[in-house]
Amino acid sequence: MPPCPTAVFLAWRMNLEGAKAFSSNLVEWLDSLQEWRGWSDSGGRSSKVLLDQLDALVIAVSGSFESGTVSAVEDFCRQWKEGADRRNGQIGKLRQRLLETEQGAARQRRADQTARALIGRALRGRQLPVPISRFALDHWHRLLKHPIRETGFEGETFRHGLTPPR
Repeated sequence: MPPCPTAVFLAWRMNLEGAKAFSSNLVEWLDSLQEWRGWSDSGGRSSKVLLDQLDALVIAVSGSFESGTVSAVEDFCRQWKEGADRRNGQIGKLRQRLLETEQGAARQRRADQTARALIGRALRGRQLPVPISRFALDHWHRLLKHPIRETGFEGETFRHGLTPPR
């Protein structure tokens, strides 16, 4: 099996420059590899992205060997970092959207449960005509859920929904 081009590149640069071979771009690139932990080449879009990136690395290393400079690898590392920053930004936006969606669903469930409990307490032990019970269970329930979801128990609309008219 032939040696890894990246390892050969690093050995070549370390032979010429010692520890200076590890520029900040190269160190950042090496550190960024940890985000691919758990990756496998069994298929899917993420495997194609990584394999394409590694192919581009081989080309950059070959270019550095041909030119005798590290500029091709430095450019590769910079582009890799820009791509990683872009992906991390997208991940952050997705995470925020998911959080907001889950919080909204939790508010909705709480509002529904609270409205049902309030109506249940209000109707407990009362013999009301069917149309009034149906109104409370259908229409009043929907009306109560909205202010509970939007403003909680402190809102003016919620208080008006519970306070009988004077």
